[in-house]
Amino acid sequence: MLEFEWPWLCLALVLPLLVHALPARQPRAKGRALKVPNTRWFAHSVDSHSGVSPSPPHKRWYWLLAALGYIALVVAAMRPLWVGEPVAMPREGRALVVALDISGSMEEQDMDDNGQRRSRIAVTKDVAMDFVKQREGDRIALVLFGTHPYLQTPLTFDHPTVMQHIYEAQLTMADDLQRGIHATAIGDAIGLAVKRLRDIDAPDKTLILLTDGSDNASQVAPLKAAQIAAREGLKIYTIGLGAEQRQASLLGFDFGFGKNREIDEKTLKDIAKATDGRYFRARNPEELREIYQHIDRLEPSEAEAEYFRPERSLFHWPLSLSVVLFALWGAVRWRDDIQHGEAA
Repeated sequence: MLEFEWPWLCLALVLPLLVHALPARQPRAKGRALKVPNTRWFAHSVDSHSGVSPSPPHKRWYWLLAALGYIALVVAAMRPLWVGEPVAMPREGRALVVALDISGSMEEQDMDDNGQRRSRIAVTKDVAMDFVKQREGDRIALVLFGTHPYLQTPLTFDHPTVMQHIYEAQLTMADDLQRGIHATAIGDAIGLAVKRLRDIDAPDKTLILLTDGSDNASQVAPLKAAQIAAREGLKIYTIGLGAEQRQASLLGFDFGFGKNREIDEKTLKDIAKATDGRYFRARNPEELREIYQHIDRLEPSEAEAEYFRPERSLFHWPLSLSVVLFALWGAVRWRDDIQHGEAA
């Protein structure tokens, strides 16, 4: 779309008309008259400045060149701009790390999803992907942990890639398979998140840590890692995942027995408290969805996108046209002056 930075300069277009409308001012004779040789050049100069056109009447385009050159000059002074379509700008929202437990226990099928039992990892993937999809404007990283934590996706605005990595996460990927060790390193997962966020410039830094067990493999104790996170300004939301009772099947019937004591709720609560976060318990898919929705409200993403419209300056085009037109005008006038002088 064409716009002008200084549109009010269009008033200069009527300036020649106003000057032309002014009454001619006759010079007064004072003292002795100045006598000069009656040369052809001087006689033609006097005629030219007294309003007599040096051009023959049929050459009206002579004046058209001058008019078009002046119009082009005024248009250039108005600073024409070509304004493009709005373009969304990257937004600096939160730096958010999602840490998912992929230890072997996440294979437990104790999540009741509308009468259908599903594994913890399957439900976790579905809900986590929905959560990431809604976090517009945030940079998100994915940490997977079992016996060891590792960074699956660095901080990025590319949310589809984060979702794809969540979908592709496999159980025991973070375990020591050679030695057959299956454990959970919650403290080390927090430490990895702190390390990745330490030098990141973001208004808010958040870690969402989901696990179904207790720490039994970390080199750094979970509470010690939480204290370090608090000093770095990292807020941690912890989620304990798993049914209230242990689940079993017999002759096609599902039933629960005993209390699920795999989750170290006390440690998860202490981690959240130390970083000014919160602890949640998810016993089924619906509760897990509500938890992520609650976190989404506590840590809202940027709601409105910021846009800019690219601008390209065009003033050099009418300015160049004006120079060409005035050059032609000057060349024609010079030629006519010569022809008029020879005819005289």
